[in-house]
Amino acid sequence: MNETLVGADVVDAELVPGGSPDTEVAVPIPRDRQLSPETIAAIAASTAASTRRAYAADREAFTAWSSREGRMVLPASGETMAEWVRHLTVTPRSRTNRPAAPSTIERALSAVTTWHLEQGRPKPNMRGARAVLNAHRDRLAEQKAPVAQPRQATAALPSQIRSMLADTDRTTLTGKRNAALVLLGFATAATPHSTDTPHQLR
Repeated sequence: MNETLVGADVVDAELVPGGSPDTEVAVPIPRDRQLSPETIAAIAASTAASTRRAYAADREAFTAWSSREGRMVLPASGETMAEWVRHLTVTPRSRTNRPAAPSTIERALSAVTTWHLEQGRPKPNMRGARAVLNAHRDRLAEQKAPVAQPRQATAALPSQIRSMLADTDRTTLTGKRNAALVLLGFATAATPHSTDTPHQLR
């Protein structure tokens, strides 16, 4: 496989020997982009319930904004996506009274692009939207805004590790593997002042 640059996008392309300028290029017909209701349901079921609720809210917000702006919802153009992201970066949210954080905008973009997939529509060009989002992220980083800082996961306590191990059936190969991963993770990430060792946790 070779990577061929098309504008700012990278796509996979395969070299076909003996090709000529007159070679016809296969173009998907509308049927090729259609999904059955069963497949749409299967795709939706693969997403956590909380994410589905967030996606539904994002899609509703995008639909309302598009209606106010007189823009088409599906399929959305690249220009519409860029304008929507700019709107999200400057409009205070009712809950926080601040514009959306980059992670929230990322989720909103995913909600709309997966919506296109579910409806058998081509994914909109995201170059402009990504550029606006990157500029927003850089601006927040320069301001040292908390929402621009990476989140650090809270370390698990020894009691939580013990609970994980108690729920693991170590009579099976899978259970032994999972227990080993838990203990290894604890051993390599434990703080220097911890008095519990992996052996004691067992």
